[in-house]
Amino acid sequence: MTKELDFRPGVMNLSDPSQLYSFFDGFLDSTLEFMDEAKDAEAFSEAMCQHALFLATAFTEKVPMVIVDDKDFGEALGSRLRNSLHKEGLVLENSPILLSAKAQDFVFYAATLMTKQYLDLIQDSSAQKESERVFDLRRDAFISQWVDRFLGKR
Repeated sequence: MTKELDFRPGVMNLSDPSQLYSFFDGFLDSTLEFMDEAKDAEAFSEAMCQHALFLATAFTEKVPMVIVDDKDFGEALGSRLRNSLHKEGLVLENSPILLSAKAQDFVFYAATLMTKQYLDLIQDSSAQKESERVFDLRRDAFISQWVDRFLGKR
């Protein structure tokens, strides 16, 4: 894509760690909103699928007002995520998603995995009766971990 500065209003550079952090922060906030608004589990699942598809599209197709450097886009990102998640044991060797040739499928999978892990984090934090401050620290670390994973810093 581009490494030049872009001064258009509302442009989001998802190769910039702080902007990607904000993007993921909003993505996870939306997860909670969808949960609150959903009539049932099926409605929540549908909303999350659409949201994960948006995230996958932002990283695999040219989207207006979104900049992603080539190294963080499409096949390069899909391959990096595939290797990272496999090495961490988050994707099994014979998993159909690991064998998928489409970057968008794997980025979609990563988005849904991020959502699942976030919901697990909320549940664990609640079970541990952690303070809001502790939860916020864990959430910040969680988002930073996903930023690093997407930007190849893991």
